[in-house]
Order: sequence, then C-alpha cells, then structure tokens
Amino acid sequence: MNYLAHLVLSYPATSLVVSNFTGDHIRNKDLDTFTKEVQLGVEMHRSIDTFTDMHPLSIAIRETLFKEYRHINRILVDIYYDHFLAIHFEAFHQQSLTLFNYEITILLQQHAGIMPLSAQGYLRGMKAQNWLLEYSSIAGIDITLTKMANR
Repeated sequence: MNYLAHLVLSYPATSLVVSNFTGDHIRNKDLDTFTKEVQLGVEMHRSIDTFTDMHPLSIAIRETLFKEYRHINRILVDIYYDHFLAIHFEAFHQQSLTLFNYEITILLQQHAGIMPLSAQGYLRGMKAQNWLLEYSSIAGIDITLTKMANR
C-alpha cells in the first residue's frame, strides 16, 4: 500500500518505478515471465517491504494498532508512512509532490502494457483519485481508508 515510498525510492529508473509499482501484483510463479529489469524492481519492492515490516518501530506501531485493527494494521502503517512522506516530501525529494505525481503518473501510463491487469486497475484508480496527493492530508487519508473499507 505504500505506493509513494516505493515510487520515490525507485525514481527515476523507469524499470524500477514500474516494477516497484507492480510488485504486489506479480506472483513468484510468474516472475520469470518478466524482464530481468522488472524482476530486479520486484525484488527491490519486496526488500523495501521486508525492511519496513521488520523494523522495530514498525513492529511497535503494528502492536499498538493490533488490538483495534487486527489484520489491517500493516496497511495502516504503510498509509501512515506515505502520509508522513507526502507532508515532508520536499525534504526527501528535489521536486514538489504535485510535480512528482504528474511525472510518475505519465511514466507509469507509458508502461502500463507490461503491468499485470490488477496493477493496471490500481494505476487507473491512482490517477483518477490522485492517491499520491491524497496522502498529504488527513482528509485524503480518510478518503483512502473509506475506499478501502468499502472494498
């Protein structure tokens, strides 16, 4: 769920951006049907997930959230991380979140054809609903969580 972090960490390498975005949509058994560049990006995506999931602070946050939120605590932590990255975006990136969102959306759309269909659907939703920009406000986080709850 932490799309913003994955995209920032892989930008500007196109193959890494595309495969980091699709990382959750590619199954291990299908991995060898993709180019080596995409495979590397999926590996990077999974390494980022493992690092954040195993970090002591992430574990502590999830433990705090577990009683009330159970199985969605990992998703909530990912969204919180993207929220904090979004509100402090220019401290970590040389451009504004608005410009980054615009450029990343174009880049992903140009390469949508190599994405699994499920990732293409997420890309359409990300563009239509401005997910990356929505992470920067509490109202946006509320919208994101409401949409997830409705699914």
